[in-house]
Amino acid sequence: MATNVTHSLRLAVQFLTRLPVAGCPVADGRALGYSLLWYPAVGLLIAAIVTVTAVLSLAVLPTMIAATLTLIVWVAVTGALHLDGLGDCADAWVGAHGREEPREATLKILKDPRCGVMAVVAITLALLLKFSLIITMIGHDLLAHLWLAPVLSRTMVLSLFLVTRYVNAHGLGAELADQLPRHHATKVFAASWLATLIFVPVALWLLLAVTSALILFGLRHLTLARLGGFTGDGAGALIEIQELAIMLSIVAYWL
Repeated sequence: MATNVTHSLRLAVQFLTRLPVAGCPVADGRALGYSLLWYPAVGLLIAAIVTVTAVLSLAVLPTMIAATLTLIVWVAVTGALHLDGLGDCADAWVGAHGREEPREATLKILKDPRCGVMAVVAITLALLLKFSLIITMIGHDLLAHLWLAPVLSRTMVLSLFLVTRYVNAHGLGAELADQLPRHHATKVFAASWLATLIFVPVALWLLLAVTSALILFGLRHLTLARLGGFTGDGAGALIEIQELAIMLSIVAYWL
């Protein structure tokens, strides 16, 4: 049992980050499904790395440079995986708009490895907003709340797998969804949000919960209307958008 738990955790780290994972775990079906349960924990690991980077940088560098290094580490530790999903979705949704068969056109663009104008625009704007939010949080002593963004955004991806079908029946995401232990996933989702309530004011918790839910179901509606389900790129885009919305909510609440 302990081996299975460790295996699924290593898979989650391998999928969501570019951190070295000893032994390069094999992605068997059951472990794949259980790896989703570790997404909030991996978010906490990412948060720890990003926050430590910010604190250490601020100790020796000006705020602007410290914020830049923090953003660089944030992108590097995830391998820009979720930014890639955001860019692909921006290209696909805009590029397929108005087509006679928007679903097929969207899926075709999502598979295209080339980066279009809308991808560049979406990624650039997302990075600019995250950079300005990091600077604002540093300037107003809100770094202690930075961990909420990586943790809750990946918690919401877990819920996406719970409430939305995966488009490609033969893709890795489909195997993740099929093997996901839904009862345990529901518990992990609830536990993650309840644990958050211990560390933040109730009003902020409610703001974060409502904002995250609105974004989840808003994006879910868009993907269901266009594709009949979600894709891996959609999950990555959700993480990026949720992170930005959570950071915005924190700043808005305290300022």
